Amino acid sequence: MTKKEADEKAKKIFEELNQKHDEIIEQAKKEGIWKCGLDSNRELFLQVDNEAKEKLRELSSQIE
Repeated sequence: MTKKEADEKAKKIFEELNQKHDEIIEQAKKEGIWKCGLDSNRELFLQVDNEAKEKLRELSSQIE
């Protein structure tokens, strides 16, 4: 895979991550667990962030 192809796939991974973050925020606000503050809600995003990091690591290893 070329760097350009990897960049395109990485962009899709980030777009998907942003969409999941928006869904998490919306759900947390509905459930009343959303907290004010910059780092107050980090634990809500840990799983999806770790999944995205793993996808990016795999993608990086495929670049020729």
